[in-house]
Amino acid sequence: MAPAVLLREGRRWRVVEAERPAEGPSESVRSPTDIPEPSALRRLVAAAPTVLAGDPVVGAALRSAGVPRPLAGVKEFARARGALPRRSSAEWRAAILPESRLALERALASPEETVTALAREEDRLERARGRDDGAWESFVGPPSGPLADYTAVWSEYRIALERHHTDLVRRLEGSARAVAPNLSRVVGARVAGRLIAAAGGLTPLGRMSSSRLQLLGSRRRPGGGRGPRFGLLYRAEGLDTLPPDRQGAYARSLAAMAVIAARADGTTRADVAAGLVRRRDRRHLQLERRGA
Repeated sequence: MAPAVLLREGRRWRVVEAERPAEGPSESVRSPTDIPEPSALRRLVAAAPTVLAGDPVVGAALRSAGVPRPLAGVKEFARARGALPRRSSAEWRAAILPESRLALERALASPEETVTALAREEDRLERARGRDDGAWESFVGPPSGPLADYTAVWSEYRIALERHHTDLVRRLEGSARAVAPNLSRVVGARVAGRLIAAAGGLTPLGRMSSSRLQLLGSRRRPGGGRGPRFGLLYRAEGLDTLPPDRQGAYARSLAAMAVIAARADGTTRADVAAGLVRRRDRRHLQLERRGA
């Protein structure tokens, strides 16, 4: 006999049995994203002791209510869904859209998404500052008159822009250290946040090869000749203190260590930064001596 499955159907949680789908016990909720009270979930399970959880949300709710149940397999889930009466497109939209919105809100509130959003905004703001700096250098205003008044207003705006950018960098670095502590110590918290944003997350970043991470965020030169040696890593700590002919070698070593750090942050969360930082500093010292 096919097992019963506890499914979510919009504003109703229903125990579906293949032999009599319309007669199974059910419990209504106020909105499609709500969860029944623990006592109501226990009543549903008591009415069908062999019930399976229809999806991970149902499984988590049953565990919280103290009545854990195994997750239904693909065949059991499809059989239970197929036993229900067919629903119109409007009914499906009314049931699915609120849950989809809630899932999107949860995803946008995740720590990795926070780092990604802050890194992209910081990059946009930095480019705006660069454009404003260029405009400021080319602007010539007299010591008095309307243009002088405008210069004073522009100065206030630039101070506010600098303050906003400083605060945004602080927020980005704090979020990056919380999400990727090892990577932040190896390449710097700001660069770590930029790398996570460019890769689309910490997990995709950890799956990259070191050669790809080294060029992540780079822009190919418009002319011929050699391509770029590094992308976002050009901002990493210590790179700008090396001679230009040694920077490529340092970027290769740094990218290899960054991949190890990102994989540790995305999987085991083990603290591997201390050993990587020692290797990084040793490599930097070797290249400094070689370039001397």
